[in-house]
Amino acid sequence: MVVSARERVFAAGSRVLRFRPMTDSVVVEFIPRPNDFYTPFKWYRGNLLRWVVAAIFGAIALGLYRSHRHGPESSPDSVIIEVVIFALLAVTLLLLPYLRFRAVFKARYKDNEKLRVTFSKRSVLAEASGFRSDFEWSYFTRVQETRGLFMLYKERLAIVMVPKKYLAGRDELDRLRALIRGSFTGPCKLRLD
Repeated sequence: MVVSARERVFAAGSRVLRFRPMTDSVVVEFIPRPNDFYTPFKWYRGNLLRWVVAAIFGAIALGLYRSHRHGPESSPDSVIIEVVIFALLAVTLLLLPYLRFRAVFKARYKDNEKLRVTFSKRSVLAEASGFRSDFEWSYFTRVQETRGLFMLYKERLAIVMVPKKYLAGRDELDRLRALIRGSFTGPCKLRLD
């Protein structure tokens, strides 16, 4: 593989990704994977809320089951039924959103299709083999940076999401933050680290 002097290549898992530095823009090319954007067991606020809701609904369901059953208090069958009720609620509240996300993800992205996102002072360009979308900064209503992602929103829907692990390094991360601060005029939550 021939690599130009202006192009740095780095490995991320089994995929080789390229980052092309430019003076007034940041270009990130990557192959999107579902776990880059969402995992049900990762420790963050949304998943914690799902776990708490699952526990509350599980406690309510077990309480209703115990109040309506007849017979001995703790038979082996009732313990099994209680465990099954709690497990079904946990799976429903925790894994079904993830399975739905994976289905939407697979419909949106083809396997091993490279996505290229170009951040410039004028706009954000997202392109792959099947589409090309150029969004001016005024299109977005807010920008948020989490530990692992840059997310650009239109109302409550994240339109562009870029995993930070595909940036070339700390310098490029700082350049992207500075470019967002200089180009986006709306509410912006960027990390300081």
